[in-house]
Amino acid sequence: MIGRILIKALFYPATSRKYTSNYDLAICYYNALKNNVNLDVTFFETSVVLQTGNDFDIIICFGSLMDINFDYYFLRNIQNDCSATLVWWLHDDPYELESNFRFVNNSDIIITNDETSELFYRPDVQTFFLPMAACEECYYKSLSSSLLFRFNFIGNAHPERMNFVNKLLSVRPQVLHQFDLIGTNWPDSLSNIKLKTSQEFSSSIYNRYLGSIDFQRSFFLTKNEFGLEASSPGPRPFQIALSGGTVIHVSNIDLLANYLPKDSYHHVTCESELIELFNELTIKIDINEVLNKREMAQKAVLANHTIRNRVLSFVEFLSRS
Repeated sequence: MIGRILIKALFYPATSRKYTSNYDLAICYYNALKNNVNLDVTFFETSVVLQTGNDFDIIICFGSLMDINFDYYFLRNIQNDCSATLVWWLHDDPYELESNFRFVNNSDIIITNDETSELFYRPDVQTFFLPMAACEECYYKSLSSSLLFRFNFIGNAHPERMNFVNKLLSVRPQVLHQFDLIGTNWPDSLSNIKLKTSQEFSSSIYNRYLGSIDFQRSFFLTKNEFGLEASSPGPRPFQIALSGGTVIHVSNIDLLANYLPKDSYHHVTCESELIELFNELTIKIDINEVLNKREMAQKAVLANHTIRNRVLSFVEFLSRS
């Protein structure tokens, strides 16, 4: 455990407000940083920067790089004025590795959420791996014994998710009668709940359904340029588990094996396996067994995979740098 230090930090959320869940994620990390006793964190505002002047030890840029029209060089200018360390804390590796030219020459430290992606940054740029996690304040709920015998996915309709759902329907068209797609850009034929979701809304959905799906994203640009699949989970499985829900993890490999107790979640690799799991969970269910597994996953997340845990690791890393 590190001794008491005080690091003055400026926090900049590099994610668009139009992607509500991502912006909310940045705010959760800001709040956890702000509540750490070793940090004195200021949220970025132009007026604040002008007033505080050379008063920061580090500048933390947290978020996504997909906004192609944004110029991030202004952060380096602030960094030069402050003689501060500029940290890029990314939440979308490996899907945005092809975008790293926008910041890699304007950074001192890169925090990546994907373990393998760390190998794809220049060796002269200091990198540190921290996987995504769940916000305890937003997602922690008591377990519910009154469950809907339905399944859900909450999230934007990325092309690979659309392809998966269409394949699912081609195998079993009636699956939509027990499967709710909730989020933005889903066509009317697939979803009647097309809205930007909040963390409060999502946690209540996860808590009440028989199972919640975590689709592993896979962008073609990253695969084509780097030949790289994700090697670490995103925040969704931890959010589901912390909400008291059942995680159904869909990916080519089991990304949760080193993160959650093996019997506390389900892993499937394809549409037919998911349909088989739907059948198994709806036909044969022991509510006490379900609750025991949910409690086991929830305890694991609370102990190891909250945003507060990640901030503790981040501060320990800074103390060694």
